[in-house]
Amino acid sequence: MSTVVCALAVAVLAGWHLRTRRHPGWRLSRDGRFYIVLGYPMLMIGLYWLIMAPTMTGWQSVLGDAWAFAAMVTFVYGFAHLQTTVERRNAAGQSLESIATEPQHAAPQRPDVR
Repeated sequence: MSTVVCALAVAVLAGWHLRTRRHPGWRLSRDGRFYIVLGYPMLMIGLYWLIMAPTMTGWQSVLGDAWAFAAMVTFVYGFAHLQTTVERRNAAGQSLESIATEPQHAAPQRPDVR
């Protein structure tokens, strides 16, 4: 059973990784990539301890839960970095687009006409 669960987990994580790589901040945020990629082995370690626990009340299940929780935190932290990077880049682009030396709607003033 553990081999089937492990293979299924690897397949699901591979599919999720391919979807995550399409995020606009994936190439921009190396911290986001680091935390997301760090979460994969942490999740597999947690899954290992949860599968190998003889009962769900032993220390193995607590260790598995702790690893799975840590993996979830790193995934959330990584996605927060990806989103923050995209928001910062968009804000910088908007601020550059909004800089104007003179208003676009104002007509040029002639000194001889009042």
